[in-house]
Amino acid sequence: MVLGALARVGSWTLKQRIRQRVSRVTARVGELLPDIAEATDEAVNYRNMYVHGTPARIDCEELVPFLTRTLEFVFGASDLVDAGWDIESWAERGRYGRHPFGQYLREYEGSLAMLRAARASSRCGGG
Repeated sequence: MVLGALARVGSWTLKQRIRQRVSRVTARVGELLPDIAEATDEAVNYRNMYVHGTPARIDCEELVPFLTRTLEFVFGASDLVDAGWDIESWAERGRYGRHPFGQYLREYEGSLAMLRAARASSRCGGG
């Protein structure tokens, strides 16, 4: 464990790498995704629980789909932005249709509120 930690000195953590991708999206449409880094950080915490057995900071399995969709959105949107996608124009139209990214944006604020409630109470549903 110590040798593994020494090998990673100077390299970015998973949260830092994901935040870099987040910044490529939020630089363009950040007003639609307030505090998305909260969601990506919690997604990494859940990932660490599943992969490494690290205890979860919150107990809310209902959040797992949101956290998964958050990572899918961030990775997909940042790759598309890097490839030249004009996400600003897409977002300005406001008609996201049935595309998963549009569904994610429509549900984002409510899901973020549920995440915050779970964090505040350390349990799902805020109580």
